[in-house]
Formats: sequence, structure tokens, C-alpha cells
Amino acid sequence: GVVERRTGTCEMNRLGGLARVLPGTFLCCSVAALAISGIPPLNGFVSKWLVYQSCLSLGTPLAMLCLIAAVFGSALTLASFFKVLAAVFLGAETPVARREGPVNGAITLVLPMGVLAALCIGFGVWAQWPLMNLVMPAVAETGVDTTEFAATTETVIAGKFGLWGPETATALLALGAIGGLVLYFIGQASRVRVTNSFIGGEVFSDASRLKFPATSFYRTIEDMPGLGAALGDGSRSAYDVYRMGGHYGGALIDVLRKQHTGVLSLYVSWCLVGVVVIVACLMTVK
Repeated sequence: GVVERRTGTCEMNRLGGLARVLPGTFLCCSVAALAISGIPPLNGFVSKWLVYQSCLSLGTPLAMLCLIAAVFGSALTLASFFKVLAAVFLGAETPVARREGPVNGAITLVLPMGVLAALCIGFGVWAQWPLMNLVMPAVAETGVDTTEFAATTETVIAGKFGLWGPETATALLALGAIGGLVLYFIGQASRVRVTNSFIGGEVFSDASRLKFPATSFYRTIEDMPGLGAALGDGSRSAYDVYRMGGHYGGALIDVLRKQHTGVLSLYVSWCLVGVVVIVACLMTVK
């Protein structure tokens, strides 16, 4: 919404380079994308990890199938959001990105995103608090046995298969990131020879032909047998439950609309039918 408000479009083919124009939006979107994809140490990883542990604890064929589907879904989610981040925020600035406007947009647009991004981080690094104070009390109210689940100040234990220390993992991930940045800056400070890529002796006058846009990430899948056809069906909303529901729901609405004839006796008949149905439902309740 912030991107469309700033650029006037939501077509990813026309976007790019907005990380420099909307740094706050880019940061919040990155946190949200990593969280919903289940990347540690964010809250999305904790929730997905609990799902994985539950499937492993059950050990049934259906649970294993659900586990595979969950892992596969997480991978596809990460791929889709990586495409969005790369196409919208990374790369060279496009003409729509250079439009005049406030950096980051209005504070009323950035602040809600910042709060949600902070919760994604906080509920991941300190996952014990929401689990023990929000999630598990609600689960216990349903009568589900939670004896195999425990959360201490340092770890989250889910059954006999899982142990997750979010604070320790966060510290280790931070050390890894710092080490990577150190190596990056060392490489930047050292003198290296920069030359053009060897492209088999070909010479291109238009360098844009060598670029691979983020919106073409799935181009190779389109050429694969089976998956290519499924991707094409998905692009045409063949698997969109909301679209299918709207189609059949619209047909039902058309049938009901035809009953609005303006005849009072017909409306009274519908009212009587409704009263009979309600009374019958109430009589069946013990």
C-alpha cells in the first residue's frame, strides 16, 4: 500500500530500487517477509517449528504428509517474497521510483508497519513469553494435553523431538552476520581488478539485455513439464478458493435476487419458512 501510494502503481515490472526511496518500508517488509517464511529467529520460525514438532510427535502417515506440505509451503513462501523484495525494492531505480514525494511516506503509514515488524522480532527472540502467557493458556482451555510442552526463560521444549533456544540462536546468528559484514568490508577495502564478464566473445551494445529481472524468477519453472502447466493454471486463478467461492456464491445470489419480486405474500412465506427452520433448530438443542 505504501509503495502504491508513493509510486502510483503496484505492477512489479515497473518498480525497482525503492529501498533507497522507502528505506523504512523496505526494512519492515523484509522483516515481515522473513517472518512469514519461517526464517529464524523471527516469530514465524517459532510457530512453524511448533507445527513441525507436532507432526513429528504424532508420527502418523498423515502427519508426515502434513509435515512435508508445511516445509514445502515455507520454501514457496520464501521464494515468492524474495521475488517481491527483489522486484520492488532492489536493483536500479525506475522512473516511478524517482517520482517526487516524501521519503518513507507519512509517519501514520510507517509507524504501524514498524510496530508489527518489532513484534515479529520480539515474539521470535523472546518466544517464551507469548507462548506461555498467550498461546498455551488458550490451548489448555480446549482440553488439549500440554504436558509435553514447556518453556523456560531460555528454551522452548515441544515433546521429545524438539528443543529451541531463541535467545542463544539469535546471538549465534548475530555473530555470523557480524562476521559476514567484517569479511565484506575487508573485501571492499582491498584492491581488486574489475573487468567485464566473459560472455563467449559476444558484444552487446544494450547492457539491459544481460539483466535478469526479479519478475522472471519463475520463467524456468514455466518450461518444466507438469509444474509449468500448474503454474499457468495458478496464474489464471484456477486454484484461488476465494475466486471459486465468489463464482458459486454469485450464482446463489442471482437465484436469491430473482425471489425479490415485490409480492408481499412471497416475502411472508419466506419469513414463515425461516421461523420454522429456527424453531426446528432450537428444538434439537439439548
